[in-house]
Amino acid sequence: AMTKQTKPKSLWKPKNIEKEKGPLKKSAKVQKNYGKNQFLLPQGLFLSKTYISNKLKPTERDYYKSAGIIPFAVQSSREGEHLSILVGKEIRKKREVIGHFCGKRELKDKSSLHTAWREMWEESGKILNQKARNNFFKHALENKLQAVWLLDSKQVIYAYKVSLSWGNDLIEAFNAVQKSNKERKGHGKKEFINESSVDKSKTSIRSILWVNLEDIGKMKNLGYALNSIKFNKK
Repeated sequence: AMTKQTKPKSLWKPKNIEKEKGPLKKSAKVQKNYGKNQFLLPQGLFLSKTYISNKLKPTERDYYKSAGIIPFAVQSSREGEHLSILVGKEIRKKREVIGHFCGKRELKDKSSLHTAWREMWEESGKILNQKARNNFFKHALENKLQAVWLLDSKQVIYAYKVSLSWGNDLIEAFNAVQKSNKERKGHGKKEFINESSVDKSKTSIRSILWVNLEDIGKMKNLGYALNSIKFNKK
């Protein structure tokens, strides 16, 4: 009697791996889609309208899509003290634009704070050190950060007060500013910066700079956030 021939198991690949029984590993595409579904809002839950708070509400805490940071500091000039925010400059559609440090949520992110810091770290060249990270999370624990929830983009923005030297050191390292020997004299190790080279593999930002808060109050995507945050000079 003739027996039915079957393909060797080594050559057999299921078309739909989800339907197969047993501990088969999901494809990368399936894993990616599965991860995205974790962030989808369940039926019956609704996201809040845009608001400002020291802490996110539970729904926004669990179902945000992206997060970022707006570092700000007090600067002095002849006209007196003013607030400046740290932004990145990049090229989009052949135009030079500036914006805050932000990006999409990833599966490994434990919270919007983790997303915000990871994006800040990646977009600024991965040179902010562990001490800088610890200080950011310490501010969060002490309720010193202001969280801005933006409903339209499902984004959380954290206003984070830093020292002027924190921003200046980051600018110098990222922008590779060359200082003269006279300017370097007495300039010690940067407190919050790794002395290694800048890694720009995860960023489209070309340079980092301080911008006077009053000059960009009407900036696209940041207008509401900047006008609503109560930046504290103290």
